[in-house]
Amino acid sequence: MEYNFSEKVSTLKPSAIRELFKLMVGKGAVVSLSGGNPSKDSFPVKEIQEVSARILKDDWVGALQYSVSEGYPPLRDLMRGYVKEHFGVGTEADDILITSGAQQANDMVAKIFCNEGDVVLLDSISFIGSISAFKANNLRPVGVDSDEKGMDPVKLEEAILANPKAKLIYLIPNFHNPTGFTMPFDRRKEIYEVAKKHKIMILEDNPYGQLRFSGEDVPAIKTLDTEGIVCYSGSFSKVVAPGLRVGYLVANQDIIFRGTLLHQFTDVHPSSLPQMIVYEFFKNYDTDAHIKDVQKLYGDKAKFMCEQLTEKLPPEVTFIPPEGGMFVWITDSTGKIDIGEYVQRLISEYKVAVVSGDVFMSEGGLSHSVRLNFTVPSVEQIEVGITAVADLFKKMYAEME
Repeated sequence: MEYNFSEKVSTLKPSAIRELFKLMVGKGAVVSLSGGNPSKDSFPVKEIQEVSARILKDDWVGALQYSVSEGYPPLRDLMRGYVKEHFGVGTEADDILITSGAQQANDMVAKIFCNEGDVVLLDSISFIGSISAFKANNLRPVGVDSDEKGMDPVKLEEAILANPKAKLIYLIPNFHNPTGFTMPFDRRKEIYEVAKKHKIMILEDNPYGQLRFSGEDVPAIKTLDTEGIVCYSGSFSKVVAPGLRVGYLVANQDIIFRGTLLHQFTDVHPSSLPQMIVYEFFKNYDTDAHIKDVQKLYGDKAKFMCEQLTEKLPPEVTFIPPEGGMFVWITDSTGKIDIGEYVQRLISEYKVAVVSGDVFMSEGGLSHSVRLNFTVPSVEQIEVGITAVADLFKKMYAEME
């Protein structure tokens, strides 16, 4: 039968990053610097086993029965205090909604504020998952150029004036995916003032915020929010485990009410058992110590990767040393390398996988960069991978002479 798919589904394309995962299995498996996964060594497996057994023994009905759409009440109560203490986020006018990962929170905000055909303003280079989610809602992503501090507020205001249907500004201020860049506080204030002036919502996506391994914490944009125009999304995927799919949204109570309705009409409520696992883990274990262990694990790997890049890259290739998160962004400053060809040759000639910067272009187009991940590969794999990354750049430059 020939199916007549809806317009929304017909325009969807497979994730370039997820497709790369297929190369990592079987006999010819590659060294992967491409994924966005946390390290398996960061998972608190023993603690999750203990709390899971305890929940299924003592409260199996609560874990297996339908629950409330807002999320597991003890987890919501705990997180109200946690996000206030650790991130300075949340006012008396705000509330918290538990979601199936931060991705669902971001999708909800887009659905709550945007009609089909509306514009979302975001960095010209941004997270492919969010770009795809906006497009799946028939929204139009419009990229805003950056300077050395991140999204340029002058360019942002120009984009707002040029796009009357702009309804949402999407930002990843901490350890940006894919660039690893962190926006300084003065720039966050400037962006907030532009949004407040034009009465446009900000979606502040902070899945990597607890993964800082150098430098000083920068206050969230949400801490500036006197008007209720900032929606703040977070996730336990990077500090507990992504397979649990537990995230959250902090926003004005009226927005959280709308998000609750979306839960009721789509998935009824977020899965109970994973929420209970997260709650018990945060309640009964030293989660701050666990997060510090994860920070050290990633900091050591990031430092090693940056040392390898400094030592081995040709001078034409630059990179941004991250202060946290999961990624390093490297760029061919000459603009002469075909990055699509580079990525394919790296796989076929060296069996090393990276992600082309093309997939992160908000409005499409060609990039001169690639994204590297340091959380998943071992130190040995990082050394092999970076050696290959550097060798191929040198080879392709030589071929152009």
